[in-house]
Amino acid sequence: MVDPFVFVAFFLLVPLFMGWAVWMAKKQSQKTAATIEAYAKELGLEAHRRPAVFGIFPSLPEVVGSRHAREVRIFQFQKGSGKNSQTWSALEVGRVAGTNLKVTLSAQGVMTKIRSVFGAKEIQVEEKAFNDRWFIETNDPGFLQAALYGKVSEAIDASQPKVGSPEGKFELKEGEVRYSELGTLGDAGRRARIKAAMAAAHELLDVAEVHAANGGRAPGGN
Repeated sequence: MVDPFVFVAFFLLVPLFMGWAVWMAKKQSQKTAATIEAYAKELGLEAHRRPAVFGIFPSLPEVVGSRHAREVRIFQFQKGSGKNSQTWSALEVGRVAGTNLKVTLSAQGVMTKIRSVFGAKEIQVEEKAFNDRWFIETNDPGFLQAALYGKVSEAIDASQPKVGSPEGKFELKEGEVRYSELGTLGDAGRRARIKAAMAAAHELLDVAEVHAANGGRAPGGN
């Protein structure tokens, strides 16, 4: 027979533990929110807060504003659910009208090799070092091979660690650039990369504007 003391201890400790866990989660959320607000100020943008989750947990603010007459948004989002849930950070900059140019730049690695086997089509540009780091996909290879050089590729590379594989992924579609990488905005290195990625995003949008000025329709594009 189980000692009654065990039951009493269980019913006392479980609520205490749950309360402690909720308090710790709330404190961490407040800390991250404060970090994001300071980050927004550093960038000369604004931090927009949403209502607290369940009225308890502070909702993390999004960084929003405008740079070079283009809307900017920096935020966190979740992929997956339960034990498979992952927190990602993202930057969105746009928008350019009149182009259907699509570009994806992701780190070279095992996954891109697997994707190649299953039909993903990589293009090569003139800079071998850039090709070695980035898996480049587009719906207008001829145009992008001519456009992706010099300050455009330099800005993209400058947003990532000098040694090793890129940490993030760039996507241009529907006239908007999205940069994303795994992890939270609480990490200083990630915030620095996103700040640098903003310059790269503007370079890619300049490329999209040139594409729009030259007809804006990739061969076979929709």
